[in-house]
Amino acid sequence: MRRNAISELCKWVDTNVRPDTYNTHDNCKGDCTTRALTFCLSGEMTYSQVEDEQYKRAAKKGSRRNRTGVYDTILLDRGWRWIQLSKPIARGEVAVRLAKKLPMTKAMTLSRTHIAVVEGGNLIDTWDSRAGRVYAVMVPGDKKTLEAAKWCLGWDNGIRCDVLPKSKRPRNTGYKRRGW
Repeated sequence: MRRNAISELCKWVDTNVRPDTYNTHDNCKGDCTTRALTFCLSGEMTYSQVEDEQYKRAAKKGSRRNRTGVYDTILLDRGWRWIQLSKPIARGEVAVRLAKKLPMTKAMTLSRTHIAVVEGGNLIDTWDSRAGRVYAVMVPGDKKTLEAAKWCLGWDNGIRCDVLPKSKRPRNTGYKRRGW
C-alpha cells in the first residue's frame, strides 16, 4: 500500500492517557509501552497502575522495564498472543487490514523502536507513527481472533503470520542490527 493511501485510510488519533504531570510530548519519551498497555487494558488498569506493574515485574527480573521487555508479560498473562510477521509492514497498513475483519479489536504493534495500538482502522498514539515498520502484532488470544488477524495481515502480500507460543518472543525481521 502506498504511503498516501495509508494516510487516507488509517486515521491517527492523538491520545493522552498519562496523568497531568506528563502532558507535554517532551515528558513522554520512552513511555510508549506504558501508553500502549494502558490503552489495551482500558477499563482494567490506569496509566499509573500499568507503570507500577511494569516496575514490579522488572524488579523481579532485576532490570529496567523497557530494556528487557517485561511489558508484554502483562498482556500474555491476560491471554493475548504475538503474531510474528515474515516481513515488516507499515503500522498504518496493519490498522487498515485488521479493521476489515476485526473492527473493534485492539492490537499492539511492535516495530524496532516503538510500540503503538491500532483499533478500528485508527492508530492510537501521541505522534503519527503510521509509516513505522511493524514486525509483530499482539492481539487477544481467542482462536477466532487469532485466525482472523492472521488472515487479515497476510492475505495479499504473501506474508507468513505465525502465532507464537506464550513462552516465545517475536524476532525483529527485516532490519539489520547495528552492532547492539
